[in-house]
Amino acid sequence: KHGDVGADLRLMFIPDPGKILVEVDGGQAEDRVVCNLAHDHEGMAILNRTEFKRNKYGMKDDRHTLTTMEVLSITFDAVTDDLRQIGKKTRHAGNYKMGKKRLSQMVVAESEGRIKLSEWKAGKCLEKFHSDNTRIASIFWEEVIQALQDSGNILYSPHGRRRMFFDKWGEDLFKEAFAYIPQATVSDHTKFAAIRVEERAPWIEMVGESHDSFLALIPEDRLDECIVICKEEYEVPIDFSRCSLPRDPIIIPCEIQVGYHNWKEMKRVA
Repeated sequence: KHGDVGADLRLMFIPDPGKILVEVDGGQAEDRVVCNLAHDHEGMAILNRTEFKRNKYGMKDDRHTLTTMEVLSITFDAVTDDLRQIGKKTRHAGNYKMGKKRLSQMVVAESEGRIKLSEWKAGKCLEKFHSDNTRIASIFWEEVIQALQDSGNILYSPHGRRRMFFDKWGEDLFKEAFAYIPQATVSDHTKFAAIRVEERAPWIEMVGESHDSFLALIPEDRLDECIVICKEEYEVPIDFSRCSLPRDPIIIPCEIQVGYHNWKEMKRVA
């Protein structure tokens, strides 16, 4: 999506005559779930901001930009789109206890080689991240490990998805378990929202799903109606009462983009 290859591929997806593409994308979805699981109220407040400044590169001072500034010790005006991906990937790796080698690989892959992040530098980014985000280890990780101990290595997502972990007790098992609830939550939430949308409005035809987003094909004269339906269904509160880590409900807001010609040239409409 962020590199040249992804952009070229998206150009190949075009709507049928008389129809347009609509993409519904959850806003920093997994990060919101992790904030909820970690009782990170400050982080959630940052995610829920609606007003932003932009720098000369067009970057918003959002959660990923702030993380980039934090781990690279740079100013807001120095953050480019590629550098912002370092903050985004560092938070993703830090949330799930990935190592410095994996973070380095993720950054290089995401930027298609434009940005190099050495293992040493990746390790420093993770050290800085965890020193400023202590609730991830002390609350989120600790409670996941305790839940595994209490349930015979079984975890439940908020939607009731059950997973038993079969690895030997230790770090490899824990890393899979840390990622499980946030990833399962976002994936199931997106799929259930898409199902509800299509049941409610059969003329909204689902043509793709990408973990925290779905792509639909609709008649071009029904965009306004589609926006209302998609936002109502995607922004249904997620109930954490059945989760292995019970928490308050959260809402994942969504952005909606429309493409009149192809999947690459999309314009935000909501």
